[in-house]
Amino acid sequence: MYKIAFAVLTTALMTGCVSTPKPAQLPQGTYSYNVDTPCSDNLRLKVGETITVKVYDNSSTGYSWNVVGADKFAVTSAYIALLPTDPIVVGGGTDKTFIFTAKAQGEDTIALHHSRGWEGQSAAQWSCQVTVE
Repeated sequence: MYKIAFAVLTTALMTGCVSTPKPAQLPQGTYSYNVDTPCSDNLRLKVGETITVKVYDNSSTGYSWNVVGADKFAVTSAYIALLPTDPIVVGGGTDKTFIFTAKAQGEDTIALHHSRGWEGQSAAQWSCQVTVE
């Protein structure tokens, strides 16, 4: 009887400990921006270096951040896990980090647009002109 109760309790506790995976460790040569911070003029990167851009995203409003362009970059995005002390609010947003890793030489513009998919214009945007060497 005690073994069954212990197994049920252990399973319940372990289920509550599931967490959001953290983004991969970023390499040396990472340039970090916030969507409110302008990019450096004509930023120069080497192949393999990374740019991260942190945005606040709340898709429940219909608005979301989308990547436009950035052909010379491998683009990934990762949600930042909430801390255990942060309240989880239904319909609430979270910080999202876009990760751009330079994959080919040349000039490119990284652009993020904040808009509703069914509307033609962007409510906000962020861009960065980059030269990959």
